[in-house]
Amino acid sequence: MLFKKESILYPVLLSSTFLLTGCEFGDDDAEEASHEASICSESAKEIHTSDDRTLCVTLTSFKATAPLQSGFNAPAKSTQTVFISDSNGTPLNVENDEVITGISQYPMMNMDSGHKHSAPYSEADVTAAEYGAYNLDIYYPMASTMGRWEYRIKLTDNNGTEDTTDDKTHTVTFEPTVEMVMGSNVFRGVSKNENDLFKNSMGIEATRQYSTWIESVGPVGENTADMATVKLRLTTQDMDHTDMSEMSMSKPSLNKVSPREEEHVHETAHSDGMADTDSQTYPAIHEPMTMMGSTMSVSLHAPDNEAVAVSTVVVEVSTDSGTNWTALDADMSHEGLGNYSADDVPMAAGDVVMHVKVTVNGNVMTKTGVVADGVEAAQMPELKFTAIAAE
Repeated sequence: MLFKKESILYPVLLSSTFLLTGCEFGDDDAEEASHEASICSESAKEIHTSDDRTLCVTLTSFKATAPLQSGFNAPAKSTQTVFISDSNGTPLNVENDEVITGISQYPMMNMDSGHKHSAPYSEADVTAAEYGAYNLDIYYPMASTMGRWEYRIKLTDNNGTEDTTDDKTHTVTFEPTVEMVMGSNVFRGVSKNENDLFKNSMGIEATRQYSTWIESVGPVGENTADMATVKLRLTTQDMDHTDMSEMSMSKPSLNKVSPREEEHVHETAHSDGMADTDSQTYPAIHEPMTMMGSTMSVSLHAPDNEAVAVSTVVVEVSTDSGTNWTALDADMSHEGLGNYSADDVPMAAGDVVMHVKVTVNGNVMTKTGVVADGVEAAQMPELKFTAIAAE
Protein backbone atom coordinates (compact mmCIF):
# COMPACT_ATOMS: atom_id res chain seq x y z
CA MET A 1 0.00 0.00 0.00
CA LEU A 2 1.40 3.35 -0.99
CA PHE A 3 0.25 6.50 0.79
CA LYS A 4 -0.44 9.35 -1.68
CA LYS A 5 -1.20 12.90 -0.67
CA GLU A 6 -2.13 14.22 -4.12
CA SER A 7 -3.79 12.98 -7.28
CA ILE A 8 -0.60 13.06 -9.32
CA LEU A 9 1.22 10.39 -11.19
CA TYR A 10 4.35 9.07 -9.48
CA PRO A 11 6.91 7.24 -11.63
CA VAL A 12 8.13 4.27 -9.63
CA LEU A 13 10.70 1.59 -10.41
CA LEU A 14 10.15 -0.52 -7.33
CA SER A 15 7.87 0.08 -4.36
CA SER A 16 8.64 -1.83 -1.16
CA THR A 17 6.14 -1.70 1.68
CA PHE A 18 7.68 -1.94 5.12
CA LEU A 19 5.33 -3.02 7.88
CA LEU A 20 7.22 -1.80 10.93
CA THR A 21 5.47 -4.18 13.22
CA GLY A 22 8.99 -5.73 13.50
CA CYS A 23 12.64 -5.60 12.29
CA GLU A 24 16.34 -6.01 12.97
CA PHE A 25 17.75 -2.99 14.75
CA GLY A 26 21.12 -2.09 16.17
CA ASP A 27 23.00 0.66 17.97
CA ASP A 28 24.84 3.61 16.42
CA ASP A 29 27.19 1.16 14.68
CA ALA A 30 24.24 -0.69 13.14
CA GLU A 31 24.81 -3.82 15.23
CA GLU A 32 21.60 -5.82 14.95
CA ALA A 33 19.91 -6.99 18.10
CA SER A 34 18.70 -10.57 18.48
CA HIS A 35 16.35 -12.13 21.00
CA GLU A 36 15.77 -15.79 21.76
CA ALA A 37 12.05 -15.40 22.33
CA SER A 38 9.91 -13.38 19.95
CA ILE A 39 6.39 -12.08 20.41
CA CYS A 40 6.17 -10.94 16.79
CA SER A 41 4.86 -12.97 13.88
CA GLU A 42 7.04 -15.65 12.34
CA SER A 43 7.94 -13.41 9.39
CA ALA A 44 8.78 -10.44 11.62
CA LYS A 45 11.72 -9.49 13.82
CA GLU A 46 11.68 -7.34 16.90
CA ILE A 47 13.61 -4.62 18.70
CA HIS A 48 13.28 -3.01 22.12
CA THR A 49 13.21 0.73 22.71
CA SER A 50 14.76 2.46 25.72
CA ASP A 51 11.31 2.66 27.35
CA ASP A 52 10.84 -1.12 27.07
CA ARG A 53 8.44 -1.16 24.15
CA THR A 54 8.68 -3.88 21.51
CA LEU A 55 8.55 -2.98 17.82
CA CYS A 56 8.14 -5.64 15.16
CA VAL A 57 9.01 -5.22 11.49
CA THR A 58 7.70 -7.10 8.46
CA LEU A 59 8.84 -6.40 4.90
CA THR A 60 6.76 -7.05 1.79
CA SER A 61 7.55 -5.95 -1.77
CA PHE A 62 5.63 -5.36 -4.96
CA LYS A 63 6.49 -3.97 -8.37
CA ALA A 64 5.03 -0.76 -9.73
CA THR A 65 2.58 -1.11 -12.61
CA ALA A 66 1.41 0.95 -15.58
CA PRO A 67 0.85 3.65 -16.71
CA LEU A 68 4.43 4.63 -15.83
CA GLN A 69 7.30 2.17 -15.83
CA SER A 70 11.03 2.66 -15.98
CA GLY A 71 13.06 2.49 -19.14
CA PHE A 72 15.91 -0.03 -19.28
CA ASN A 73 18.68 2.55 -18.84
CA ALA A 74 16.78 5.02 -16.70
CA PRO A 75 15.57 3.81 -13.30
CA ALA A 76 13.04 6.07 -11.63
CA LYS A 77 12.07 7.15 -8.17
CA SER A 78 11.09 4.36 -5.79
CA THR A 79 8.82 5.12 -2.86
CA GLN A 80 9.10 2.91 0.21
CA THR A 81 6.28 3.08 2.76
CA VAL A 82 7.22 2.26 6.33
CA PHE A 83 4.54 1.33 8.85
CA ILE A 84 5.58 1.50 12.51
CA SER A 85 3.60 0.06 15.40
CA ASP A 86 4.27 -1.64 18.70
CA SER A 87 3.51 -5.27 19.51
CA ASN A 88 -0.08 -4.31 20.35
CA GLY A 89 -0.61 -2.80 16.91
CA THR A 90 -0.58 0.81 18.15
CA PRO A 91 0.83 3.13 15.43
CA LEU A 92 4.01 5.01 16.29
CA ASN A 93 3.89 8.74 15.55
CA VAL A 94 7.43 10.21 15.62
CA GLU A 95 5.87 13.67 15.59
CA ASN A 96 4.69 13.34 19.19
CA ASP A 97 6.28 10.19 20.59
CA GLU A 98 8.20 10.87 23.79
CA VAL A 99 11.09 8.50 22.99
CA ILE A 100 11.28 7.66 19.27
CA THR A 101 11.71 11.12 17.77
CA GLY A 102 12.93 10.58 14.22
CA ILE A 103 13.03 8.24 11.24
CA SER A 104 15.50 8.25 8.35
CA GLN A 105 16.78 5.97 5.60
CA TYR A 106 20.13 4.96 4.15
CA PRO A 107 20.54 2.80 1.00
CA MET A 108 23.87 1.17 0.17
CA MET A 109 24.89 -0.85 -2.91
CA ASN A 110 27.54 -3.51 -2.36
CA MET A 111 28.76 -4.06 -5.91
CA ASP A 112 30.12 -7.39 -7.11
CA SER A 113 33.30 -5.53 -8.07
CA GLY A 114 33.96 -4.72 -4.41
CA HIS A 115 32.98 -1.04 -4.52
CA LYS A 116 30.22 0.49 -2.42
CA HIS A 117 27.98 3.47 -3.09
CA SER A 118 24.69 4.89 -1.96
CA ALA A 119 21.91 6.63 -3.92
CA PRO A 120 20.02 9.93 -3.75
CA TYR A 121 17.21 9.79 -1.20
CA SER A 122 14.79 12.00 0.69
CA GLU A 123 13.81 12.68 4.24
CA ALA A 124 10.78 10.83 5.58
CA ASP A 125 7.36 12.21 4.70
CA VAL A 126 5.53 12.40 8.04
CA THR A 127 2.14 13.49 6.64
CA ALA A 128 0.56 10.17 7.67
CA ALA A 129 2.58 9.74 10.88
CA GLU A 130 -0.58 9.48 12.98
CA TYR A 131 -1.23 6.17 11.20
CA GLY A 132 2.36 5.04 11.72
CA ALA A 133 3.02 5.41 7.98
CA TYR A 134 6.02 7.14 6.39
CA ASN A 135 6.85 7.54 2.70
CA LEU A 136 10.55 7.59 1.79
CA ASP A 137 11.84 8.25 -1.73
CA ILE A 138 14.96 6.66 -3.19
CA TYR A 139 16.43 7.13 -6.66
CA TYR A 140 18.05 3.76 -7.38
CA PRO A 141 20.74 4.20 -10.07
CA MET A 142 21.11 0.48 -10.80
CA ALA A 143 19.43 -2.88 -10.40
CA SER A 144 20.38 -5.65 -7.99
CA THR A 145 21.97 -7.59 -10.86
CA MET A 146 25.09 -5.44 -10.28
CA GLY A 147 25.42 -6.40 -6.63
CA ARG A 148 23.45 -6.38 -3.38
CA TRP A 149 21.38 -3.47 -2.07
CA GLU A 150 21.15 -2.89 1.67
CA TYR A 151 18.26 -0.68 2.75
CA ARG A 152 18.49 0.66 6.29
CA ILE A 153 15.77 2.36 8.29
CA LYS A 154 17.03 4.31 11.31
CA LEU A 155 14.97 5.38 14.32
CA THR A 156 16.24 7.99 16.76
CA ASP A 157 15.76 7.07 20.43
CA ASN A 158 16.26 9.91 22.94
CA ASN A 159 16.73 7.54 25.90
CA GLY A 160 14.02 9.46 27.69
CA THR A 161 16.09 12.64 28.05
CA GLU A 162 16.18 16.04 26.38
CA ASP A 163 19.96 15.88 26.07
CA THR A 164 20.55 14.96 22.42
CA THR A 165 24.04 13.68 23.26
CA ASP A 166 22.30 10.71 24.89
CA ASP A 167 20.43 9.81 21.71
CA LYS A 168 20.91 6.35 20.25
CA THR A 169 20.01 4.99 16.82
CA HIS A 170 18.16 1.74 16.16
CA THR A 171 18.91 0.46 12.65
CA VAL A 172 16.98 -2.13 10.69
CA THR A 173 18.57 -3.56 7.55
CA PHE A 174 16.69 -5.11 4.62
CA GLU A 175 18.00 -6.42 1.31
CA PRO A 176 15.41 -5.44 -1.33
CA THR A 177 15.61 -6.70 -4.89
CA VAL A 178 15.70 -3.69 -7.21
CA GLU A 179 14.52 -4.80 -10.63
CA MET A 180 15.12 -3.07 -13.93
CA VAL A 181 11.79 -2.92 -15.75
CA MET A 182 11.98 -3.10 -19.53
CA GLY A 183 10.05 -0.37 -21.31
CA SER A 184 10.23 2.68 -23.55
CA ASN A 185 9.69 5.31 -20.85
CA VAL A 186 12.68 7.28 -19.55
CA PHE A 187 12.38 9.02 -16.18
CA ARG A 188 16.02 10.03 -15.70
CA GLY A 189 18.10 12.27 -17.94
CA VAL A 190 21.88 12.50 -17.62
CA SER A 191 23.92 15.48 -18.85
CA LYS A 192 27.33 17.06 -18.26
CA ASN A 193 29.70 19.84 -19.28
CA GLU A 194 33.36 19.42 -20.22
CA ASN A 195 34.29 22.34 -17.94
CA ASP A 196 32.69 20.76 -14.84
CA LEU A 197 35.20 18.15 -13.67
CA PHE A 198 35.87 16.08 -10.56
CA LYS A 199 38.01 13.11 -9.55
CA ASN A 200 36.02 9.86 -9.59
CA SER A 201 36.25 6.83 -7.29
CA MET A 202 39.19 5.46 -9.29
CA GLY A 203 41.12 8.68 -8.74
CA ILE A 204 40.72 9.65 -12.41
CA GLU A 205 39.69 13.13 -13.55
CA ALA A 206 36.24 12.85 -15.14
CA THR A 207 33.28 14.94 -16.27
CA ARG A 208 30.69 15.28 -13.52
CA GLN A 209 27.25 13.91 -14.43
CA TYR A 210 24.00 15.63 -13.49
CA SER A 211 20.83 13.53 -13.19
CA THR A 212 17.38 15.00 -13.76
CA TRP A 213 14.67 12.75 -12.32
CA ILE A 214 10.92 13.00 -12.85
CA GLU A 215 9.32 13.53 -9.47
CA SER A 216 5.75 13.73 -10.76
CA VAL A 217 3.60 14.72 -13.73
CA GLY A 218 0.11 16.04 -13.09
CA PRO A 219 -2.88 15.27 -15.33
CA VAL A 220 -3.06 17.35 -18.51
CA GLY A 221 -5.70 20.06 -18.22
CA GLU A 222 -6.08 19.80 -14.46
CA ASN A 223 -5.33 23.52 -14.01
CA THR A 224 -5.00 24.88 -17.56
CA ALA A 225 -6.05 23.39 -20.87
CA ASP A 226 -3.25 21.59 -22.77
CA MET A 227 -0.82 22.07 -19.89
CA ALA A 228 0.39 19.99 -16.97
CA THR A 229 2.32 20.43 -13.74
CA VAL A 230 5.80 18.95 -13.93
CA LYS A 231 8.15 18.46 -11.00
CA LEU A 232 11.76 17.37 -11.49
CA ARG A 233 14.64 16.68 -9.13
CA LEU A 234 18.26 17.57 -9.90
CA THR A 235 21.18 15.67 -8.35
CA THR A 236 24.83 15.15 -9.22
CA GLN A 237 27.82 13.06 -8.19
CA ASP A 238 30.72 14.23 -6.06
CA MET A 239 33.80 12.75 -4.40
CA ASP A 240 35.74 14.18 -1.47
CA HIS A 241 39.25 12.74 -1.75
CA THR A 242 40.41 13.90 1.65
CA ASP A 243 43.81 12.51 2.59
CA MET A 244 43.49 9.75 5.18
CA SER A 245 46.16 11.43 7.30
CA GLU A 246 43.81 14.38 7.75
CA MET A 247 40.91 12.23 8.88
CA SER A 248 40.03 10.40 12.07
CA MET A 249 40.99 6.75 11.80
CA SER A 250 37.83 5.75 13.64
CA LYS A 251 35.25 7.64 11.63
CA PRO A 252 35.52 9.89 8.53
CA SER A 253 34.48 13.51 8.79
CA LEU A 254 31.22 13.80 6.85
CA ASN A 255 30.16 17.26 5.74
CA LYS A 256 26.42 17.76 5.35
CA VAL A 257 25.71 19.54 2.07
CA SER A 258 21.93 19.59 2.17
CA PRO A 259 19.19 18.66 4.63
CA ARG A 260 17.90 16.04 2.19
CA GLU A 261 21.22 14.56 1.10
CA GLU A 262 23.98 13.09 3.25
CA GLU A 263 27.45 12.12 2.17
CA HIS A 264 28.15 8.43 1.93
CA VAL A 265 31.29 6.47 2.64
CA HIS A 266 32.96 4.89 -0.40
CA GLU A 267 35.75 2.40 0.17
CA THR A 268 38.26 1.36 -2.49
CA ALA A 269 40.51 -1.60 -1.67
CA HIS A 270 44.21 -1.40 -2.55
CA SER A 271 46.94 -4.01 -2.93
CA ASP A 272 48.39 -3.10 0.45
CA GLY A 273 45.16 -4.16 2.12
CA MET A 274 44.37 -0.62 3.22
CA ALA A 275 41.39 1.36 1.99
CA ASP A 276 41.03 4.98 1.05
CA THR A 277 37.83 6.29 2.61
CA ASP A 278 36.24 8.94 0.41
CA SER A 279 32.98 10.75 0.89
CA GLN A 280 30.81 9.90 -2.09
CA THR A 281 27.79 12.15 -2.40
CA TYR A 282 24.71 12.50 -4.54
CA PRO A 283 23.78 16.03 -3.47
CA ALA A 284 20.62 17.76 -4.59
CA ILE A 285 21.64 20.81 -6.63
CA HIS A 286 20.19 24.19 -5.72
CA GLU A 287 21.17 27.80 -5.25
CA PRO A 288 22.03 29.09 -1.75
CA MET A 289 19.01 29.67 0.47
CA THR A 290 18.85 31.49 3.78
CA MET A 291 16.34 30.24 6.33
CA MET A 292 16.07 31.31 9.98
CA GLY A 293 19.49 32.93 9.80
CA SER A 294 21.19 29.81 8.38
CA THR A 295 22.34 29.46 4.76
CA MET A 296 21.82 26.13 3.00
CA SER A 297 24.26 25.76 0.11
CA VAL A 298 26.03 23.12 -1.98
CA SER A 299 29.77 22.86 -2.56
CA LEU A 300 31.24 20.36 -5.02
CA HIS A 301 34.83 19.13 -5.23
CA ALA A 302 37.09 19.96 -8.19
CA PRO A 303 39.79 17.48 -9.33
CA ASP A 304 42.27 19.12 -6.92
CA ASN A 305 39.66 18.60 -4.16
CA GLU A 306 39.09 22.35 -3.79
CA ALA A 307 35.48 23.28 -2.99
CA VAL A 308 33.43 24.85 -5.79
CA ALA A 309 30.25 26.57 -4.61
CA VAL A 310 27.04 26.14 -6.59
CA SER A 311 25.82 29.72 -7.06
CA THR A 312 23.33 29.64 -9.96
CA VAL A 313 21.02 26.90 -11.23
CA VAL A 314 18.56 27.07 -14.14
CA VAL A 315 16.31 24.17 -15.16
CA GLU A 316 14.20 24.38 -18.34
CA VAL A 317 12.04 21.91 -20.26
CA SER A 318 10.68 21.75 -23.81
CA THR A 319 7.97 19.49 -25.19
CA ASP A 320 8.21 20.79 -28.78
CA SER A 321 11.81 19.89 -29.64
CA GLY A 322 13.22 23.17 -28.38
CA THR A 323 10.92 25.66 -30.10
CA ASN A 324 9.76 26.86 -26.70
CA TRP A 325 11.35 26.41 -23.29
CA THR A 326 9.59 26.60 -19.91
CA ALA A 327 11.69 27.62 -16.92
CA LEU A 328 11.01 25.64 -13.75
CA ASP A 329 10.86 27.36 -10.37
CA ALA A 330 13.13 26.11 -7.59
CA ASP A 331 11.48 24.79 -4.45
CA MET A 332 13.36 26.72 -1.80
CA SER A 333 11.66 25.13 1.19
CA HIS A 334 13.74 23.12 3.63
CA GLU A 335 12.21 19.81 2.48
CA GLY A 336 12.17 20.62 -1.23
CA LEU A 337 15.74 21.72 -1.96
CA GLY A 338 16.75 20.25 -5.32
CA ASN A 339 13.19 20.11 -6.68
CA TYR A 340 12.05 22.26 -9.62
CA SER A 341 8.50 22.61 -10.92
CA ALA A 342 6.17 24.52 -13.23
CA ASP A 343 2.37 24.42 -13.54
CA ASP A 344 2.26 25.51 -17.18
CA VAL A 345 4.27 22.96 -19.19
CA PRO A 346 2.54 22.52 -22.59
CA MET A 347 1.62 18.94 -23.46
CA ALA A 348 -1.19 16.74 -24.68
CA ALA A 349 -2.36 13.49 -23.14
CA GLY A 350 -0.48 10.53 -24.57
CA ASP A 351 3.19 9.86 -25.26
CA VAL A 352 5.43 12.82 -24.37
CA VAL A 353 9.08 13.55 -25.18
CA MET A 354 10.44 16.29 -22.94
CA HIS A 355 13.93 17.74 -23.37
CA VAL A 356 15.65 19.05 -20.24
CA LYS A 357 18.22 21.86 -20.22
CA VAL A 358 20.25 22.30 -17.04
CA THR A 359 22.65 25.20 -16.47
CA VAL A 360 24.85 25.25 -13.36
CA ASN A 361 27.22 28.13 -12.64
CA GLY A 362 26.79 29.23 -16.26
CA ASN A 363 27.74 25.81 -17.68
CA VAL A 364 25.07 24.36 -19.98
CA MET A 365 24.82 20.58 -19.55
CA THR A 366 24.49 18.38 -22.65
CA LYS A 367 24.45 14.65 -23.36
CA THR A 368 28.03 14.69 -24.68
CA GLY A 369 29.41 17.41 -22.40
CA VAL A 370 30.21 19.61 -25.41
CA VAL A 371 28.11 22.69 -26.16
CA ALA A 372 27.76 23.33 -29.89
CA ASP A 373 26.89 26.70 -31.37
CA GLY A 374 23.25 27.65 -30.87
CA VAL A 375 22.36 25.19 -28.10
CA GLU A 376 19.65 22.88 -29.50
CA ALA A 377 17.25 20.45 -27.90
CA ALA A 378 18.96 17.55 -29.67
CA GLN A 379 21.96 18.11 -27.38
CA MET A 380 19.81 17.74 -24.27
CA PRO A 381 18.67 14.53 -22.56
CA GLU A 382 15.13 13.35 -23.25
CA LEU A 383 12.54 12.27 -20.70
CA LYS A 384 9.79 10.03 -22.11
CA PHE A 385 6.49 9.17 -20.47
CA THR A 386 2.77 8.82 -21.05
CA ALA A 387 0.74 11.79 -19.81
CA ILE A 388 -2.84 11.24 -18.68
CA ALA A 389 -5.78 13.61 -19.09
CA ALA A 390 -7.58 15.15 -16.15
CA GLU A 391 -10.92 13.52 -15.36
